[in-house]
Amino acid sequence: MVTRSQRAPHQAAQPPCSDASADEFVPNSSTSALRIMTTRSQHGIIKPNPKYALTSVISAGILHEPRSVRAALAHPGWKAVMEDELTSLHQNQTWKLVPHTTDMHIIGSKWVFKTKLKSDGSLQRLKARVVSKGYIRLMA
Repeated sequence: MVTRSQRAPHQAAQPPCSDASADEFVPNSSTSALRIMTTRSQHGIIKPNPKYALTSVISAGILHEPRSVRAALAHPGWKAVMEDELTSLHQNQTWKLVPHTTDMHIIGSKWVFKTKLKSDGSLQRLKARVVSKGYIRLMA
């Protein structure tokens, strides 16, 4: 078995130079042509990721997700979805309202809106969910 330290050092093969002296540098074919790296985007070649293909589709029939509850309540489709969500939360008895006392820490909630699309990019349904603000930290 030969270890690294026992191997002979690798020496690059140099082309024979009969005209040049030993001190002169004579470039060979591999060192004379420098290759400049260019990317596909520099040449205008664009290959979009199919995973994000539907996010760029803009259609008149697709509703954008509202950024506030006020904007969602102004649209009848979003308002109906929000009412359905609240009705299902009450029917499933997800929470129970109790009177507020001073020793309670109130955790707020917020609405999350999503538009669900079919594989062809058309609108499948509107989705609205109430989620708790579990990221709020109270210092005692």
